[in-house]
Amino acid sequence: MDITVRLLEAYRDEVTRTGKRFVLIYLPRAETINAGLTGRPDPWQPHRDRLRGFTIVDPSPGMVRYAREHGIAALIPNHYSPAGYRIVAEALADAVVPLVTQ
Repeated sequence: MDITVRLLEAYRDEVTRTGKRFVLIYLPRAETINAGLTGRPDPWQPHRDRLRGFTIVDPSPGMVRYAREHGIAALIPNHYSPAGYRIVAEALADAVVPLVTQ
Protein backbone atom coordinates (compact mmCIF):
# COMPACT_ATOMS: atom_id res chain seq x y z
CA MET A 1 0.00 0.00 0.00
CA ASP A 2 2.93 2.36 0.64
CA ILE A 3 3.98 2.09 -3.00
CA THR A 4 0.41 2.43 -4.24
CA VAL A 5 -0.16 5.61 -2.24
CA ARG A 6 3.09 7.13 -3.51
CA LEU A 7 2.22 6.26 -7.10
CA LEU A 8 -1.27 7.72 -6.78
CA GLU A 9 0.13 10.90 -5.23
CA ALA A 10 2.61 11.22 -8.11
CA TYR A 11 -0.15 10.69 -10.69
CA ARG A 12 -2.38 13.19 -8.91
CA ASP A 13 0.38 15.79 -8.74
CA GLU A 14 1.21 15.32 -12.41
CA VAL A 15 -2.42 15.71 -13.45
CA THR A 16 -3.12 18.71 -11.21
CA ARG A 17 -0.02 20.48 -12.56
CA THR A 18 -1.80 20.49 -15.93
CA GLY A 19 -4.80 22.21 -14.37
CA LYS A 20 -6.96 19.10 -14.52
CA ARG A 21 -8.71 17.30 -11.69
CA PHE A 22 -7.61 13.87 -10.56
CA VAL A 23 -10.43 11.55 -9.53
CA LEU A 24 -10.12 8.03 -8.17
CA ILE A 25 -12.96 5.57 -8.38
CA TYR A 26 -13.24 2.96 -5.66
CA LEU A 27 -14.30 -0.40 -7.05
CA PRO A 28 -15.61 -2.25 -4.01
CA ARG A 29 -15.16 -5.96 -3.63
CA ALA A 30 -17.85 -8.36 -2.48
CA GLU A 31 -16.64 -8.19 1.13
CA THR A 32 -17.26 -4.44 1.13
CA ILE A 33 -20.83 -4.94 -0.09
CA ASN A 34 -21.37 -7.74 2.44
CA ALA A 35 -20.10 -5.47 5.21
CA GLY A 36 -22.54 -2.76 4.13
CA LEU A 37 -25.39 -5.25 4.11
CA THR A 38 -24.65 -6.29 7.68
CA GLY A 39 -23.86 -2.82 9.05
CA ARG A 40 -20.16 -3.50 9.48
CA PRO A 41 -17.43 -1.09 8.33
CA ASP A 42 -15.72 -1.53 5.00
CA PRO A 43 -12.76 -3.86 5.57
CA TRP A 44 -10.75 -1.76 3.11
CA GLN A 45 -11.41 1.49 4.99
CA PRO A 46 -8.00 1.54 6.73
CA HIS A 47 -6.36 1.54 3.29
CA ARG A 48 -8.76 4.14 1.96
CA ASP A 49 -8.00 6.36 4.95
CA ARG A 50 -4.43 6.63 3.68
CA LEU A 51 -5.67 8.37 0.53
CA ARG A 52 -6.07 11.83 2.04
CA GLY A 53 -6.42 14.72 -0.35
CA PHE A 54 -7.94 12.65 -3.14
CA THR A 55 -11.33 13.01 -4.75
CA ILE A 56 -12.71 9.48 -4.50
CA VAL A 57 -15.91 8.29 -6.13
CA ASP A 58 -17.48 5.49 -4.11
CA PRO A 59 -20.31 3.48 -5.68
CA SER A 60 -20.62 1.28 -2.56
CA PRO A 61 -23.84 2.85 -1.22
CA GLY A 62 -25.63 2.23 -4.52
CA MET A 63 -24.28 -1.29 -4.67
CA VAL A 64 -25.43 -2.05 -1.15
CA ARG A 65 -28.92 -0.75 -1.98
CA TYR A 66 -29.04 -2.92 -5.09
CA ALA A 67 -27.72 -6.00 -3.25
CA ARG A 68 -30.33 -5.53 -0.52
CA GLU A 69 -33.06 -5.82 -3.12
CA HIS A 70 -31.57 -8.30 -5.59
CA GLY A 71 -28.84 -10.13 -3.68
CA ILE A 72 -25.11 -9.79 -3.96
CA ALA A 73 -24.89 -12.55 -6.57
CA ALA A 74 -26.92 -10.36 -8.95
CA LEU A 75 -24.36 -7.61 -8.45
CA ILE A 76 -21.04 -9.43 -8.24
CA PRO A 77 -21.46 -13.02 -9.45
CA ASN A 78 -17.69 -13.12 -10.07
CA HIS A 79 -16.85 -9.84 -11.76
CA TYR A 80 -19.36 -7.01 -11.70
CA SER A 81 -22.62 -7.75 -13.48
CA PRO A 82 -24.06 -5.24 -15.96
CA ALA A 83 -26.06 -3.81 -13.04
CA GLY A 84 -22.85 -3.42 -11.03
CA TYR A 85 -21.14 -1.58 -13.86
CA ARG A 86 -24.22 0.63 -14.29
CA ILE A 87 -24.04 1.62 -10.62
CA VAL A 88 -20.32 2.42 -10.99
CA ALA A 89 -21.04 4.54 -14.09
CA GLU A 90 -23.86 6.40 -12.36
CA ALA A 91 -21.70 7.17 -9.31
CA LEU A 92 -18.91 8.38 -11.56
CA ALA A 93 -21.25 10.58 -13.61
CA ASP A 94 -22.80 12.02 -10.44
CA ALA A 95 -19.35 12.98 -9.18
CA VAL A 96 -17.72 14.14 -12.41
CA VAL A 97 -20.49 16.18 -14.04
CA PRO A 98 -20.45 18.85 -11.32
CA LEU A 99 -16.64 19.04 -11.59
CA VAL A 100 -16.69 19.77 -15.32
CA THR A 101 -19.61 22.21 -15.20
CA GLN A 102 -18.05 24.52 -12.59
